Amino acid sequence: PTVDEIDLSGYTGKVAEPIRVRVSDDLVVSAVAMTITAAGGAVLETGAAVKGPDGLTWTYTTTTALAEGQAVAISVSATDKPGNISTKTQARP
Repeated sequence: PTVDEIDLSGYTGKVAEPIRVRVSDDLVVSAVAMTITAAGGAVLETGAAVKGPDGLTWTYTTTTALAEGQAVAISVSATDKPGNISTKTQARP
């Protein structure tokens, strides 16, 4: 699988905000997981994204509020039916 895009436009660091990702694969993507880590590497939250009706867009809803101005990294791992995993990380300054 390939993580094509991580869309942070709806994410300001508050609880219940969406992080959308577009993933593709020549087979079927079976799962997408998100991990948000602090600048020092501590995991702030992790969880599964939900597949959208188009089958390409997955949405994760945040569960942890960040301190104002806190820099984090969002890592997305996509898994396809055979079990291949691809990961992409994007910083949110």
